[in-house]
Amino acid sequence: MNKQFLIMGVTGSGKTTIARHLALNLKVLFVEGDDYHLMESKKKMMLGIGINNTERSKWIKRICDLIRHLDKNNYDFVLACSALKEEHRSMLLSSAPSLKICWLELDKNNIKDRLNKRRNHFAGRGLLKSQLVSLEKPDDSLKFFNTGSVDSVIERIINKYL
Repeated sequence: MNKQFLIMGVTGSGKTTIARHLALNLKVLFVEGDDYHLMESKKKMMLGIGINNTERSKWIKRICDLIRHLDKNNYDFVLACSALKEEHRSMLLSSAPSLKICWLELDKNNIKDRLNKRRNHFAGRGLLKSQLVSLEKPDDSLKFFNTGSVDSVIERIINKYL
């Protein structure tokens, strides 16, 4: 069974933390989707301005190219990527058909607290509102509440999919 996961959600929901720990737990490659943003998009987001659909599509296409390569070469991986739009999740799934989607959900106040503590990251609190507006919520069966310890969230993901 392929171990290919997408950990998705709005900024501050814990995608990178959960994805990195899940990858370590499964002994697979960790992919940080934020690394594939264009520099112009990162600069815009640093100013608290959300990227538009064209910019987001270019970003997702870059990630799709990577995971298509990984899938073709039978790599297992965990991808941290907001993947806010259904269209983009579909693109990711078409690039790696075994991809298991895990939507991290967390209440807005906890996300704000996390973002207030975040340092040296281009996606700050100013982006939360636009991300919540942009989010096309996946099916609830894909939802994992990011509450409790990192290990407990990872355990729930593993119990569902493996």
